[in-house]
Amino acid sequence: MYLAVVAELDPTVSLDGRLVADIGQLVAQGAPDRAADLIDDDVLDRFAFSGDPARVAHHAQRLIDAGVGRVDFGTPQGLTDQHGIELLVEQVIPRLHR
Repeated sequence: MYLAVVAELDPTVSLDGRLVADIGQLVAQGAPDRAADLIDDDVLDRFAFSGDPARVAHHAQRLIDAGVGRVDFGTPQGLTDQHGIELLVEQVIPRLHR
């Protein structure tokens, strides 16, 4: 839901302006699922962690390897927050190395 806002503020992001506008409009209309349908995996990876625990860990590790000082796993965490947090603690975090 934040992609439209962040994409406009981040000079490193080059997305089609119409796509960003359409996403923002659908979110504002209360149709986040329709907005999500417009976002492919490559674009999603630039703004969020998604996928199974191995994919999330790989994505986070790439950021760590690139030198980030901190990785935040913000809400929502999975289909239910409790299950998502369990996956983070049990299957994602153990795969990460500094």
